[in-house]
Amino acid sequence: MAASSWAGKAVVLLCASDLLLLLLLPLPGACTAEGSPGTPDESTPPPRKKKKDIRDYNDADMARLLEQWETLS
Repeated sequence: MAASSWAGKAVVLLCASDLLLLLLLPLPGACTAEGSPGTPDESTPPPRKKKKDIRDYNDADMARLLEQWETLS
């Protein structure tokens, strides 16, 4: 009889802890800024452009790359 009361208390404790976690943790997307969830706002960066294959670079691309490299160093 003691084992079943111990198991029952353990189940109740686990259920109570799960309920507390559900209440305390925010739902995904619940803390978003105003506006609809599908529209990007000013805080989100624009999507990155797909990188060009190095074999497809032309002279203008190489000059732009060299210019960027020189401004970093």
